[in-house]
Amino acid sequence: MIPKLRFPEFNDSWNKIEVDSLGEIKGGGTPSKQIESYWNGTIYWISSSDLMEESIWEIKTHRFISKEALINSATKLIPEGSILIVTRVGLGKVALSDKPLCTSQDFSNLILKPNYSKPFIAYVVKNLMLKLSLVNQGTSIKGVTTKTLKSAEVIIPSFSEQQRIEQVLKSVDQKINLLTKKKEALETYKKGLMQKIFSQEFSNQRLMLLSQICKIYDGTHQTPKYVDEGVPFYSVEHVSKDDFSKTKFITEEVFTKECKRVSIEQGDILMTRIGSVGVPKFIDWDVRASFYVSLALLKPKIEEINMEWLSYYIQSLDIQRDIWRLTIHVAFPKKINLGDIGKIKIKLPSKAVQESNYVLLKSLDQNINLTIKKIKASEELKKGLLQQMFV
Repeated sequence: MIPKLRFPEFNDSWNKIEVDSLGEIKGGGTPSKQIESYWNGTIYWISSSDLMEESIWEIKTHRFISKEALINSATKLIPEGSILIVTRVGLGKVALSDKPLCTSQDFSNLILKPNYSKPFIAYVVKNLMLKLSLVNQGTSIKGVTTKTLKSAEVIIPSFSEQQRIEQVLKSVDQKINLLTKKKEALETYKKGLMQKIFSQEFSNQRLMLLSQICKIYDGTHQTPKYVDEGVPFYSVEHVSKDDFSKTKFITEEVFTKECKRVSIEQGDILMTRIGSVGVPKFIDWDVRASFYVSLALLKPKIEEINMEWLSYYIQSLDIQRDIWRLTIHVAFPKKINLGDIGKIKIKLPSKAVQESNYVLLKSLDQNINLTIKKIKASEELKKGLLQQMFV
């Protein structure tokens, strides 16, 4: 058996073996949290939430247990270089341990025999767990038993070919890691920049209510009858996820009726107001859509407002605090009433200041979005490699 994509210098067949033949599998456990001394040691202990979904290299280690906890609980010390496999809560996560550590009961940990490329086997197991996770979907118990894992078959090439494949996948992972760190650094910088920009005081700024700056509407209160094709219909998830590519659709007749009351136009702002509250989206495209009551629509009321600046300002700490103050938290789901949105306090500087601020922030956002696209492209490349370089 051979994979679809292969280096030309290799032509040997790959060997089918069970996971159990790769080494010893050990489980984990959680020491009692009622005994404080168990959690004041020097031995690393992790749960499934400490592993990343896409990376075999990243493990968050921030909790420690004592030797006493190790002796008096089901957890076990797993050596460096072992494959950490989440088989219960967090099913499908896989990582390569870079230090000795203990794990929770959600793990089945593979301690490899010699003569295997550890990173390569980690990629093989990751690929295997993706398949087992798909098989597990739809069942009431989200997990893979140790017995199932041990008997699962994988296809393994020669050691030299393992190392060659490892090098390629590791280089892609390193690129993803660097891009992810760049994105996080840019987002941190943006957060600090926004705080600096929107905490400034200007001699000519005015304190106004949002209702003095914008006309504020909500969407239809009636859930429309959806159709397979038609006019896009926006709701909270599209704004909160900033993804309008997959929407439900309404008929032209319903859309025309809604437009008589209010219509979304390029240059407006949609803001979430039920469930997720206070997330804005500036409409910078030629839009033809309708929206649900869970969203508020802000339209410019005065010439002195730059709506793109306002969409950034709504994201600032001061405005988010004001939104939180006006939100009805005892409601389920929580919400901000349409009339209360107009009570949000806006420190309005000159339009020239607004424009210089939004140009700076927009440039930063474009850099962040470009980095996100590069991450997604690298992840797709990795996904393709995993599918084609493994049998």
